Amino acid sequence: MRARFQMRLLGSLLAGLFASVLVAGCSESFSINLPEPVGATPSQGQGTLPVGGLNPITVPGQTAANSAGGVASQNPVMRALTLLNTLATSTVGGCAGPGSMVVPDLTNVTLIEAQGMLLVQGLKLGNVRWAYSETVPSGYVFGQDPAAGTKASAEAVVDLLASLGPQPVAVPDVAGKTQTEAQTAITGAGLTVGAITQSYSLTVPAGSVISQDPTAGTLALSGMAVSLVISQGPQPVAVPNVLGKTQAEAQAAIVAAGLSMGTVAQGSSPTVPVGIVMSQNPAADVMVIPGMAVDLVVSQGPEPVAVPDIVGRTQSDALAAVTGTGFLVGAVTEAWSAVVPAGSVVSQNPNAGMVMIPGTAVDFVVSKGPQPVAVPDVAGKTQAEAQAAIAGASLTVGTATEQYSDTVPEGSVVGQDPAAGTLLPPGTPVNLALATRHLTLCDYYPLAVGNKWVTAGTNGNNGISAEITETFTINGSQCWKVMSVDHAANDKTTYSYFASANGWMYGYESLDDLFLLPGIAPKAQKIAPQTVTPGESFTTNYNNSTLTVTPVKGRLSDFVSNVGACPFGDVEDAVALKLGNITLVVFARDMGPIYYNYITKSGFYSSITIVGGCGAS
Repeated sequence: MRARFQMRLLGSLLAGLFASVLVAGCSESFSINLPEPVGATPSQGQGTLPVGGLNPITVPGQTAANSAGGVASQNPVMRALTLLNTLATSTVGGCAGPGSMVVPDLTNVTLIEAQGMLLVQGLKLGNVRWAYSETVPSGYVFGQDPAAGTKASAEAVVDLLASLGPQPVAVPDVAGKTQTEAQTAITGAGLTVGAITQSYSLTVPAGSVISQDPTAGTLALSGMAVSLVISQGPQPVAVPNVLGKTQAEAQAAIVAAGLSMGTVAQGSSPTVPVGIVMSQNPAADVMVIPGMAVDLVVSQGPEPVAVPDIVGRTQSDALAAVTGTGFLVGAVTEAWSAVVPAGSVVSQNPNAGMVMIPGTAVDFVVSKGPQPVAVPDVAGKTQAEAQAAIAGASLTVGTATEQYSDTVPEGSVVGQDPAAGTLLPPGTPVNLALATRHLTLCDYYPLAVGNKWVTAGTNGNNGISAEITETFTINGSQCWKVMSVDHAANDKTTYSYFASANGWMYGYESLDDLFLLPGIAPKAQKIAPQTVTPGESFTTNYNNSTLTVTPVKGRLSDFVSNVGACPFGDVEDAVALKLGNITLVVFARDMGPIYYNYITKSGFYSSITIVGGCGAS
């Protein structure tokens, strides 16, 4: 249709031109009014160019190449107009004046087409005004004055209103806005939202616009698409693995990764050394945004525990308690203690209950018991003086026994045990021997079961033996049973008894008589007092005879001449019972009778067995 219209227009132009020339004989040239060249605005009106210099019409704001109508050389109408222009500039004589014309409808055609139509009708192009139109394409006429169909004289001027197309709008600035805000601004400006892509940004918050295309302020036609780049926020980075590093190393790695240090807490670990990172949050390789804080837990070594209380425990218990709670045994020293038993702990360092790191050394002091004190020398002191001295040395008084002395005042100390100068723990008892002029008979004649005296007799094979075989108590009196064997009389065995009563030792032949104790049976023989005083005589029954004897203390050689016959040598501590100048019997301390004299015959016991002291069972 467009091509047919152009061909009709071309025919009309040619016919009209030649008719005008031939009939009118016009000798003057004429011009075709065209719009202003490139750069004109709608308010600038029209420009006038000779048809011979016809140029393509340029819509204000556009280039010749994309203006409505295109380049003249490519349009058949333009080529015709160029030809007409050449002819019209020639002088044609004899032209007649123009007649009346009907103004054609120039709307909905391009401006160049409208000019051609005016030229054919013999009309002139007046002012060309430009206006935006949402419905008429750019470069098309959508208004004229006079209106179509109006009669006008030849060469009348016709003003045109040409379309600039839709009015351009400025692209809004949506950088930094949220995607929703940006879309609202774009559509509100009459544009459309184009492609939306995403990109990381260190400066633009996630969800906001980083950039736009076209840029803000660009004039664009209504409906034009505006593309957006939306921020995804900073590009995530991987959290570095800082486990096993020192705090300084971990901080350097975190900062180098574009992250920041968070909180640094202390934690306990039996395996991670002190000062080393034992955990991190976020974990290694987790993708996070730059600048995010990474929290660390740095090891302070094993968890502290309370030091056990070992004071008062034995050393072995203390060692077990210390090592059992994860501590080390430190220095173990010893010290005297009056209150802590020897071998037990007196003190410790660190103190019990202190919270310490396992592996810490615990020192402790082990008691050696009370510090020993020297036993004072109390020899020759009275019993009261000796007791005071012992107590003053932090010792205690033990047993006090009597010991014969004919030089130390009676009742004074004649012996002590332990000896003076001995180092003893405080509180140790010190036994005293107090001087007496008396002798205890049992010290010289120990009566206990198992004690035995044997002699071989004069010819070595017909002696006698005596042995204590039993001890018992009758009515509160201690009694001993004695078995005697006479080897010279076919080992004749007889039994006799000793009894302690009323401070005396008595001899009994009959067991029945013992049941009169503590009374003394008529047949009992009064042997000796339990305590005797050397030089003081007493009456005894000896071989069924009543005799007055005197105890004498001395060496064995003081009482018998044939000491060499004694199997025990010259016994130093001996007591003899003498009848005048006759020695009846000799007792040795802790040995019993070692010599006997039956007036007519005498001798030494060849063997003695002593298993216990006086009264031992």
